[in-house]
Amino acid sequence: MKKHIFLAAVLLAAALLAGCGGQEKKEEKSDVRTETAEPVEKETRYAPYFTAEPFQASGVVWIAGDSIASAHDDNEYEVPISGWGEYLADYMQGGEVHNEARSGRSSKSYLKEKNYRDIIKNLAYGDYLMIAFGLNDEKADMSNLYTDPQAATDAENSFTGYLKENYIEPALKAGAEPVLMSPVVRATYDEDGNLTEQTQVPYVEAIERLIAEYQEQGIQLYYIDLYQMTEEWYEEIGAQEVKELHGVDNEGKQDETHFSVEGSKQLAKKIAEEIKRQQMELAAFMK
Repeated sequence: MKKHIFLAAVLLAAALLAGCGGQEKKEEKSDVRTETAEPVEKETRYAPYFTAEPFQASGVVWIAGDSIASAHDDNEYEVPISGWGEYLADYMQGGEVHNEARSGRSSKSYLKEKNYRDIIKNLAYGDYLMIAFGLNDEKADMSNLYTDPQAATDAENSFTGYLKENYIEPALKAGAEPVLMSPVVRATYDEDGNLTEQTQVPYVEAIERLIAEYQEQGIQLYYIDLYQMTEEWYEEIGAQEVKELHGVDNEGKQDETHFSVEGSKQLAKKIAEEIKRQQMELAAFMK
């Protein structure tokens, strides 16, 4: 009987010791969890980011955008209009430009185009995707075009949502570098010769908010601010010279939005210079 009591006491003591040891281990694990849960400062990086290999530009550029970048074949203008995407290759060496921009498209309507499917199918590691929308997205009376610049990125019909889900993220997944581009300034002037208020400003601001959202994740997206670029350009040369950069239709009316061939060539040159100024990897292919 005493033997059984002694054995039971030994077993009880062992269980208690095991429990204490287990508690110590739990406390140790808890301490480890607390340490790893502390916020870690993220290193800002340009996208895309690969831990196994550094990004290396292929020299291939894809352009998804509207009429400011697109080709305008056989337009019946006295001064024909054109798009900067047709001339970017003139400022490159050893690179390749696929200008898939289409006139009259928004970030929303462009998704239905074969051009969009071709980009997504062929976009590859090392390529660049230049994303240039905003002028047609503001057409609130056309549901097939309109996107909301004020809406949160995860909201329905959000401009930033369309950019993120359909252009930026597919590019990153392909190992390509997305480049966001704001809409240009329209050459509209008041009686004093000053540029009038621009209705596309909310879309410029939306793009900048989206860039900030990515920055919070530690990802820095490239951005070519065509709005600021054209605004400064127009203010520098004056209203009369600005007119000479734009098309004139067959009724003699000045086009305030679309560029002439000469205007598009100059804009393409400015974009090439901006690529070099920002020291993008693509700069290795610029003249």
